[in-house]
Amino acid sequence: MAALEQRLDELGERVDALAGEPEEPEDAKAAGKRKPKADPKAKKKTGPGEKPEKPEKPGPATSPATHAAHDLGPPPAQAHGPVPWSYRGERGPDAWGGLDPSFGKCASGEAQSPIDILPQRARPPDVVFVYQATAGAVVDNGHTLQVDLERGSYAVVDGERFELVQFHVHTPSEHTIAGDVFPLEVHLVHQSQAGALAVVGVLFAEGEPSTALAPVWKSAPRSTGQRRLKSKFDPSTILPREQGAYRYDGSLTTPPCSEGVRWIVMRRTRTEDPTRIAGLRDRFGSNARPIQELGARELR
Repeated sequence: MAALEQRLDELGERVDALAGEPEEPEDAKAAGKRKPKADPKAKKKTGPGEKPEKPEKPGPATSPATHAAHDLGPPPAQAHGPVPWSYRGERGPDAWGGLDPSFGKCASGEAQSPIDILPQRARPPDVVFVYQATAGAVVDNGHTLQVDLERGSYAVVDGERFELVQFHVHTPSEHTIAGDVFPLEVHLVHQSQAGALAVVGVLFAEGEPSTALAPVWKSAPRSTGQRRLKSKFDPSTILPREQGAYRYDGSLTTPPCSEGVRWIVMRRTRTEDPTRIAGLRDRFGSNARPIQELGARELR
């Protein structure tokens, strides 16, 4: 912690201290971050789906209208296109831009996601969350666990309404804080009537089990496919109580890496049990795109 505070002092920025909350580390800067490490015992652990570790199969392509960074998609049979991609190997992130002409932004884009966030005083995110419990299904799409929700929840971003379509998980986190990686990140994906996307990122540190995510793990299919949630799911339970956030304009974090996505990364973090996180990691491996340059964009 002292080392991180010294780094921030050198940047000339003072981060406001935040009071602790149950099940929530203090904030994304001071959360006692744990960089994900390979655990030789991880294969013996069980987690969501209790599926043993195996090499990742290249996943199919996606499009902005159907699967936005796993960020908007119905079940795989409807969402996936013909061009497979992966997080590793010859079809991994370094090769995405050349796998298909529609993936060009993955290599040439100048407003790509995710990014490294240098902590600063977070402002209210100009976002109003109007969430309610709705029915849904947990989908294993080959890359991650995703929860498709029925309509009823939405966010108002800069005065525009964005319907919550789905949320999904990444292990480790895609966004980092001053270079530090969190073991889990949840993306809540919203779409406006005009087709614009807004994604809310919530970082999770290791700690107490998440009561919010427990229904997802319990309903997860054993393999690719989907299972209905046993009861309605309230997405507001995923959000931290204090809703200061970092905002920037970015992209999908999977092919086709389309830009124009409004990113809202919550400053406060939540916690999840290390065994559950290990289960996700065993099942999907690392499913986080490498950090992209912020460039001339403004972090606000």
